[in-house]
Amino acid sequence: MDVWSGTELFRFGPVAGSENVAEFLAIVHALALLQKQRKDRVAIYCSNGIAQMWVR
Repeated sequence: MDVWSGTELFRFGPVAGSENVAEFLAIVHALALLQKQRKDRVAIYCSNGIAQMWVR
């Protein structure tokens, strides 16, 4: 979701598993989309610390 425009950027799921897995996959898909669009100065917001650790 683009927080400025309210535009849905992609949809994936539902995903079998925990909330951590779902948020991790959302981060990975967002990073892939940004890489494809060659954007490197975009914030990705996620309150799930475990999902963030898995990406690092």
